[in-house]
Amino acid sequence: MRWVDRNQVLIPLSLDGPGSAAGREKIRATNHFSTTPNKTFNFTAYKEDDVVAALNTLFHGKCAYCEASIKAVQPTDIEHFRPKGRVADCPQHPGYWWLAASWQNLLASCIDCNRRRYQNAIELEHDALDDKFEGEFFLGKGDQFPILGAQYAMLETDDHNAEDPALIDPTHRDPKEHLTWQEIQGLSLIAPRVHNGSLDPYGRHTYRVFGLNRQGLVEARTARMLEIRAQIVFIEQIMDMAITMPEPYATPQKDIALQQLTSLYKYATPEQPFSAMVEHLLDSESERLMNKYARLVS
Repeated sequence: MRWVDRNQVLIPLSLDGPGSAAGREKIRATNHFSTTPNKTFNFTAYKEDDVVAALNTLFHGKCAYCEASIKAVQPTDIEHFRPKGRVADCPQHPGYWWLAASWQNLLASCIDCNRRRYQNAIELEHDALDDKFEGEFFLGKGDQFPILGAQYAMLETDDHNAEDPALIDPTHRDPKEHLTWQEIQGLSLIAPRVHNGSLDPYGRHTYRVFGLNRQGLVEARTARMLEIRAQIVFIEQIMDMAITMPEPYATPQKDIALQQLTSLYKYATPEQPFSAMVEHLLDSESERLMNKYARLVS
């Protein structure tokens, strides 16, 4: 999961303004819930083609939560950060129906992050994040929306910011401040950060609810991690070779090593799957490699 600037993409016309499909639908929904509050309403504006296209552009065809590429293998789930129909954590909540077609409440999601069901995953121990256990867990967001604030916003006029959502919306909260990466037994795992001996509450809720250590996800991330590590080993081999070479033969090898190291950062750009993991890996390795390169050219 990585920070995404929602302002990079214009609000889709279907959601923009009172005369839009979303605006007209909200009027109908308001009338519906004022007379039949316990009856469901069929929302459709949030699924318009331009909305799907805008979300795929905003998140580069990836899931907003796990960063897996979804455009080539499955349809995009349009995820409501605040659930529109009900809230599993607050049974008396009617759902945030007034946000059903709000651009700020919509994210692109893969099926596994969005739909709640049993999935195989690797979970880190609650109190010792260097340990893990594997099994089948009930994962995926569904209608979950835990909060850290005192009470839920039950009406459109209530203060939504006071809820303090426990889950991370990457367009509102920078995941890097709450989640980190660990390599345990050769696997690329995501974990909540630890602050003053306690697990970050936003990171803890987010990685568990979305199942960010699902088995297939961990396997795909680990494959990318091993690919990057193999290239790092190759770069170091070039550097070691250059050390043994006299000039002018050493200089081309030094240039190749620097070019290869620089090119690795293409895997950390927002368009790439698992870019946050790659960025973390490269940041942890680059200082050592650049110091080695500096000694080589000095």
